Amino acid sequence: GVTGEVPSARKRPQFMLAKEVLYMYGGFGKEGEAFDELYSLALPSLAFKCLHRGEAMSKLTMDSRQTCFCGSKLVTISTGEKGALDVVQVLDIDELADTKDTFAPTMIDNLKARVADIEKQVKFVAEGMDIVPEPGDFEGLRHAMACIYDVKTKADAVEYELDSLQDVAAYLSSIGEQGPVVIAANKISTLQESYSSTKKKTPVLKKAIKPLEIAQGERISKEIKNYEGEVEKHKAAFAEEPVFTYEMGAEASYEKIDQMHLDLCDLERGTDEYSGLATLFEFAEQVQKTKDMVSSMRFDLVLIKKLWDVITVIKTTLTDWQTTLWNDINTGAMEEECKALAKTIKGGLHKRVRDFGAFNGIDTLLKNFMVTLPAMSDLRSPSMRDRHWKLLMDITQVTFDMGPAFCLADLLKLELHRFVDDVGEVVDRAQKEDKMEQTLEKLKVTWATVTFEFDQHRDTDVFLMKMKEEDFETLEDNQLVVQGMMASKYLATFETEITGWQKKLGNVSDVLAQMSEVQRKWAYLETLFIGSDEVKKELPESTERFVGIDKTFRVTLGDIYKIKNAVAATDVEGQQKTLEAMAGDLELCEKDLADFLESKRRIFPRFYF
Repeated sequence: GVTGEVPSARKRPQFMLAKEVLYMYGGFGKEGEAFDELYSLALPSLAFKCLHRGEAMSKLTMDSRQTCFCGSKLVTISTGEKGALDVVQVLDIDELADTKDTFAPTMIDNLKARVADIEKQVKFVAEGMDIVPEPGDFEGLRHAMACIYDVKTKADAVEYELDSLQDVAAYLSSIGEQGPVVIAANKISTLQESYSSTKKKTPVLKKAIKPLEIAQGERISKEIKNYEGEVEKHKAAFAEEPVFTYEMGAEASYEKIDQMHLDLCDLERGTDEYSGLATLFEFAEQVQKTKDMVSSMRFDLVLIKKLWDVITVIKTTLTDWQTTLWNDINTGAMEEECKALAKTIKGGLHKRVRDFGAFNGIDTLLKNFMVTLPAMSDLRSPSMRDRHWKLLMDITQVTFDMGPAFCLADLLKLELHRFVDDVGEVVDRAQKEDKMEQTLEKLKVTWATVTFEFDQHRDTDVFLMKMKEEDFETLEDNQLVVQGMMASKYLATFETEITGWQKKLGNVSDVLAQMSEVQRKWAYLETLFIGSDEVKKELPESTERFVGIDKTFRVTLGDIYKIKNAVAATDVEGQQKTLEAMAGDLELCEKDLADFLESKRRIFPRFYF
């Protein structure tokens, strides 16, 4: 037949067959309760053994769990109490099966230890109830009141523990355990009777000590009031301690905090003493103010210690950075680290720290450094030149050497957080001037290669000049660029170069325009005044004038032809005046010629239409 620890009747359990052992878990009882039990049934001997037993659960609880056999494991997944995470529990079946029957001895040892503990509590109260203190015996009175207080506050817990121990002893007896279990069961019964008797004595003892309680209560109440005054004075002095100021420094603050901790420990011991007495004499509210003050001081002391820890980390970090050479400074990484440190101060510590001077000091230091970082990043611009660093020295009134040894510590001496706008102005100036410098260099390179083009005039030795269309567009664009630089408020640094280019490009534009007009008129008049004998005869003065123009024109054009470069060829002293004079003389020749042709038209109208 079936032997061993036979399970109670149940329905719908889970089974798993492994070798010659059948395992059974769970199931539901007649009342719908769910079993959290695991049994093994040895085959073919049909011997049951309980491998695991938990408290019975409701059907609702069981429905929220999923249990299955997985190899040699029993896995249970249930919904967690908080959040959406699941709780996974695993029972190792092989380990449970190999475990000998060691649970009963463990329970016996636990039973004996618990009985011994509860026996001390019951004995303390029982003995105290039988002793009525004499007048003036304060310790005796205190002991008696402690016993009464224990009964008042711990009776339910003591009785529950005794009942629980009685159930454990009964269970151990049911599985065949004797000897120490029987002794423990008898002792539990004795303790239950003793405690019940003790509870009945409580009103008698309380009545007997009432006069002593009143007399001593008045004395203790006065002492508590005096002690409260002492604590108030200490709290006032505590609030004025320099440890809360930033100027004291970390090392001195830590030493002071240690001393303040020892003083506060004395206050806490005194407060605990009076708190215990006030509780026994049932006027605990009288010591509440003192407890609050001491608790407040302890809170502030712990908080200022944490704040100085953070201050030390911040100052150490900033100190380590100060040796960083200028070229190695990584402002981005520093900014991220500073944000994390600022978050530690404001988010990692209680808001109470903001009332401390030490907080304001480190907060200001960190904020100033964080304000300095963008300015520092701007100053690392490749546009910065020696003249800009000199300007920065003039602004900050601090002199430094921008040599290879220049580091963050040197820069911090400038206190850039005070000159953020000025630094921005200096960097803006450097960038604008750098752009000007690059533009001037580009102009120099561009116009070093721009040349005039020349076409031979008929079969003569005269070559008329012109400019390629793309070069002319470049000229117009560059003139606009130079005009923009002339309007810049940072003109002074490159004023000579910029005004020089304004003049050069203006010369090219003016000479090109004047020479184009002179060439056009010269080419038209040259065939008449040089090639026509009639014109020479009729207009001798104009002819003589044109001959002079022709000579000057050929020389001027020839000089430009020899140089060819647009800027160099037009940068000739008196060149434009010469062109203006030629233009004026050509206009006179043109007018004389027009008058001559008009007179001919009147004489021979049939030949002019």
